[in-house]
Amino acid sequence: MMEHNIIDLMESSDDDIEVILSKPLILSKPKPSTTTTWTCKCTFTNNTSQAVCGGVCDLVRPRKEVIIIGDDNLPDFPSFTSLAPPSLNNGFFPTSTPTRSPPRKRKQASVDPVSNNNNNNNNNSDFIQVTLAKKWDRKKNVAGWLMSEKLDGIRAYWNGSDLVSRTGKLFFAPKWFVADLPPFITLDGELFFDRGGFNTTQSIVMTQDRSDRWKQITFVVYDSPGSTGGVVDRLARAAPSLASAKYAKIHDLTPCKSNAEVLTKLAEIEAVGGEGLMLRAPSSAYQKKRTGDSLKVKTSHDDEALVVVHVDGEGRLEGLGGALLCRLKCGRRFSVGTGFTDDQRKHENFPKIGTVITFSYFALTSDSVRFPVFVRIRTDVSASIFQVE
Repeated sequence: MMEHNIIDLMESSDDDIEVILSKPLILSKPKPSTTTTWTCKCTFTNNTSQAVCGGVCDLVRPRKEVIIIGDDNLPDFPSFTSLAPPSLNNGFFPTSTPTRSPPRKRKQASVDPVSNNNNNNNNNSDFIQVTLAKKWDRKKNVAGWLMSEKLDGIRAYWNGSDLVSRTGKLFFAPKWFVADLPPFITLDGELFFDRGGFNTTQSIVMTQDRSDRWKQITFVVYDSPGSTGGVVDRLARAAPSLASAKYAKIHDLTPCKSNAEVLTKLAEIEAVGGEGLMLRAPSSAYQKKRTGDSLKVKTSHDDEALVVVHVDGEGRLEGLGGALLCRLKCGRRFSVGTGFTDDQRKHENFPKIGTVITFSYFALTSDSVRFPVFVRIRTDVSASIFQVE
């Protein structure tokens, strides 16, 4: 990644550059030899030659290229938690007059949380375009659709030679795990351990040791993107090649008779610890996008968000992580302060800036996320999808 002087960036006329930090951002007064001045967009800007920013504003210009800047050896200014702008005050941020925080050691950021320039195979060109489901509104008539259990696993794509994630990362599956998968046939499915076993699945498949723990995992196939026809036709063509596979199988599909049957089946699945249901239009072609021909059915709502700022705990949580300031794909920011165990709140375990998390919530309104609760870290989802166009 190219290194830039922050003054050069502020002077740049390129509308495709934005500055974002993975640590609370501090812009110090320019050196005496520099005549440049600027204004931070934060509501708490002090003046035109000095700005203190908590890293929560979109500085400079709309996001296109994202550049990371470290903050080593910068002077000590008030901390983010005492300077949060009113628009982000959801009860987590004090509104009192800023006070000087005790000096603390600053570490230079080494990874840009939303950049495609990290050497980690997260470039958009590596993304696997797969079918993504919309949410069922319980009004659409789905009689005649195909119903299956929604698996709480990790999405995987077999390209005929390798298992890869949606972001194009290679899964380091043992050779014996993929030995029975067919060459020259693409398969879309889920690496699955058991109901409620997402963390176990993640701990096995996101490592590179190709251990025997993979014997606990099944590649559950629910589509064959390279085949034509409806989903039943596509799976029928893939089924013979998986008949003798030891660690892969075709997912069960059941015709749905009515909307009421969907709700009955949902209750049964949730009662045994399942995540929910998937509904699929039987005659729809494989679509490499989010589509209404594939619907997910769950009692609770959840989504992914990017961690952009840490907020320190207070009171009983002093010395621990208090909350995460996060950003949705649409650019909306909100705070997540519940759902963590005390062990997860320890600084070494608290979700790092640039991490993608799953959170549950009650409702989304025009200006807020109601009752967000941390669920887990998602190492299988790329931070680059949170770039705001």
